[in-house]
Amino acid sequence: MKRSLLLIVALSLLLAPALPAAALDTNLRFITVDPAGSTSTVVDAINDLRQMSGRYSYDPNPFLPSHGFYLGRLGGTAVTFDPPGSSTATTGRTTAFINNEGNISGSYFDTSGVQHSYFLSHIDGTFINPLDPPIVSVPGNHAGGYGLNDFQNIVGGYYLSDTNTTHSYFLRSPYGKKLNFTTFDPPGSINSVGTNINDLGEIVGFYQSEAEGTSVDIGYYLNHLGGDFSNIVPPGSINTVPGGINNFGVIVGVFEDSSHASHGFILEHGIYTTVDFPNSSLTEIEGISDLGDICGAYIDAITGEQHGFVALRGE
Repeated sequence: MKRSLLLIVALSLLLAPALPAAALDTNLRFITVDPAGSTSTVVDAINDLRQMSGRYSYDPNPFLPSHGFYLGRLGGTAVTFDPPGSSTATTGRTTAFINNEGNISGSYFDTSGVQHSYFLSHIDGTFINPLDPPIVSVPGNHAGGYGLNDFQNIVGGYYLSDTNTTHSYFLRSPYGKKLNFTTFDPPGSINSVGTNINDLGEIVGFYQSEAEGTSVDIGYYLNHLGGDFSNIVPPGSINTVPGGINNFGVIVGVFEDSSHASHGFILEHGIYTTVDFPNSSLTEIEGISDLGDICGAYIDAITGEQHGFVALRGE
């Protein structure tokens, strides 16, 4: 499963729902999603209008998607985008997370190989980038923005070269003359990255601890900025990376089991459900909408090709 976020190789949780919600319907209809010509795809996010965003590549290496895309509806035509100054080489990864306003946040690598954050407005199609914590201006430091909510709050992580550590950050809004960044880390962590945030300010991400070292990724849930952390550990997992949380507190992500196989998971009311795309050798879930639709990527067990997917609830 090991994924590289901010140059580091990428927990039991009992959550009371933030809003009244029925149990998640795990009757999911899986649909492959690939932009035309893609050789590897990841769908990073799906919103309540079933608009999607993600990343894809023309390179056959399934772990190096390099272009962002937006898809307005299933069966539609994907729109490709690259943040200004981004590298289109296969070493450049662009992530793309869409909210219900149609705005997109994510990260990209520039032509010098430095990772940055960006924000893409749906109103006029303009980019705000690089959108990094001020300390990232120091040579050798990097930043990556990930999920955002409908208030345009963004979470991500930044890397400090002098200490060789990564820290989670919260950005209140990409608009305004002065950007308001807040650093936060789970207790006992040596590296951490925030991966998503809902409208209630609940945050998910992952970290590496002093006790376990840098070879183990542990998922975390933060009930609000400055609040309490809880670990996210699916049964049988040895590494966990949560990818999304909706406004009902349902969490999704990917975990690696003891045989080093990767699976998607859904966590609702303290109950974990493993999700695998049919006939896949690897599944990761990146996002979930308030409708319970999920999205992510899988590797076909026969062809070895990586594809994006959505799974629609109750259809």
